[in-house]
Amino acid sequence: MPDKFVFPGGAIDAIDMAPQGEWQLETRTAQNLLQASSPETARALPFTAIRELREEAGLVLGRPAGAGDDPSQLAEWGRVFVQGFMPDLAALRLIFRAVTPPGRVRRFDARFFYADAARIDPEWSDAGDGELRSLQWFAIDAARRLDLPFITGVVLSELEAVLRSSGDTRRVPYFQHEADGSHFRLL
Repeated sequence: MPDKFVFPGGAIDAIDMAPQGEWQLETRTAQNLLQASSPETARALPFTAIRELREEAGLVLGRPAGAGDDPSQLAEWGRVFVQGFMPDLAALRLIFRAVTPPGRVRRFDARFFYADAARIDPEWSDAGDGELRSLQWFAIDAARRLDLPFITGVVLSELEAVLRSSGDTRRVPYFQHEADGSHFRLL
């Protein structure tokens, strides 16, 4: 989306399916991902989110690998992450899912996650891969004044609601468009 302010993100890559072992994912997020996704897709989406954040924005949502960690579980995925770090999947919370209307040149089936910025490693960042320009942090009210796609504004509203609530009991909105119209439901 040229010249729009958007969240970092992208498609699941084959390597996002590779990490082995048990990964700690917040319970409600895991349940919500499984409601409208295959188990394989639900497992890959958090890895995709963390990889895309790293690639596009240069930010590491991870923690230094500890004595009990087995980096070999990351398999090929570990090559796209930062050596010596493990992904922090437990930091992710699914807050919204949206599917683009049919007939568009490019369609997206997007899951939107948030994480506390304090969970991003402050010692490690770079400029990302250059796909996104003008990388910046914004307060939500300031972000609303930017040139945003419609869905980004909707997700910002949901993020505000999540931050005002307990978050753990809030259901995840799922907005999709079909030939017969737009549909909104809760996961």
